[in-house]
Amino acid sequence: MARPQEPIAVNRKVVWLGGAAIIATLLGAWAIAMAVVRIRVNGPLAAPATARGPAPRFGVLEQQPFVVEGPGDALMRTQRAALQSYQWVDPLHTVAQIPVARAEVLLLRQRGGRDGGR
Repeated sequence: MARPQEPIAVNRKVVWLGGAAIIATLLGAWAIAMAVVRIRVNGPLAAPATARGPAPRFGVLEQQPFVVEGPGDALMRTQRAALQSYQWVDPLHTVAQIPVARAEVLLLRQRGGRDGGR
């Protein structure tokens, strides 16, 4: 004959504390989610302009980290244009500069279609 199972003793304090911990965790996660949504919609909270003061200057560093175009971009455009253009190198017009892609084609033709051992 099987013995009847004894009732399990449940400590009510533990149940209440566990439930409170779950609710506190959910409320904290909700508060964080709301803060993230608010920051994405309205932007981060910033101090008033008078409280921030002037932007610090540090030598030659660029002070605007999210500039679409910086001083190096203009130089890069100039150098790329020089590599892709025709022009005379000397004032007597005896030496010409040609685009790199065209120079590669001419060099391969000069070598008989071989890539020069590369």
